[in-house]
Amino acid sequence: MFLFISRVGRASLLGFVLSLFAVSVASAQNPNFVASKKANEVPVFDAVYPEDEFCATAGVGGLCAAEPVDVPEFDANFIYRFVAYEAQRPFDRFSWQAMVSLVWPYDGDGNPIDAGYRHPDAGYAWWETYRDKYSLFAGASAPDDQCRNDLPDGALLLSAFVQASGDVLIDQAGNFVLYETRVNDIAADYIRWNGLDSAAGRMAFAQSGQSVGFPILKLSAGAGTLTGDTANLLASDKTAFKPGAQMIKFAWRIMTDPADQERYYTKPARIAVAAKDAVDGRAKCLDVTVGMVGLHIVQRVKSGNGDRWIWSTFEHGR
Repeated sequence: MFLFISRVGRASLLGFVLSLFAVSVASAQNPNFVASKKANEVPVFDAVYPEDEFCATAGVGGLCAAEPVDVPEFDANFIYRFVAYEAQRPFDRFSWQAMVSLVWPYDGDGNPIDAGYRHPDAGYAWWETYRDKYSLFAGASAPDDQCRNDLPDGALLLSAFVQASGDVLIDQAGNFVLYETRVNDIAADYIRWNGLDSAAGRMAFAQSGQSVGFPILKLSAGAGTLTGDTANLLASDKTAFKPGAQMIKFAWRIMTDPADQERYYTKPARIAVAAKDAVDGRAKCLDVTVGMVGLHIVQRVKSGNGDRWIWSTFEHGR
């Protein structure tokens, strides 16, 4: 079970219950689903949503693997500080679809598995295709790089236990909570193409006076690929509708009681412990099972004047 928080601008909170009903498999958000808000009105959706809002290519309602792209009602001129249920609801739906699409299992050919939410272990999860710091940034290495050797198939390589603030979190079993950050291919490509994957490249980029601007969304129209503002494309031109830059951050806890694993989303992992962090002063590699206790999803969207990100947080609920 997960508790859910969706943040846009200022923080806002709404508990949301996800119902599992008619199954569908899809690959894209509906490109024809646009805002219905009139000028100067509170940005809300109708009470009844079209069933193909996200699962557009399936033709029926239900859960699917589609990655959400945008919240058309997102209005940067509206202050999301204290909002009504109707104004918050579009972001809740976007965030839940983002979560579902990330954990949806795929087969060896890269196709989403039918009714994947019923069989989460039937293949690899979509988030596992995202780049981590070790595969994206030059010079990034684990505290003990020997831990990479013979890493079991599907296992995570974890080492970070200090948050950006410098704080640490220790669970009730006395273990550090571990953190992992990943980015989708669109964000990874932007980092590589601009030389931001190396210290020298980042320095050159900064000295050039350029501003970092991750892609908003990516549309394939006909034979070409378009990025950025695609508002003038006709619906018939939108042959593929893919999300913009997305970044995710996991919080994992070490599972010490096998009986607890049924209550968590779990993965095998190897923890690379630096010598300076070990009680005996010796670096080591620990093979464990970890359970997800938190997930941040941050995605850049075209709405909100094109300069905003939707932030979603899921926390383990029991």
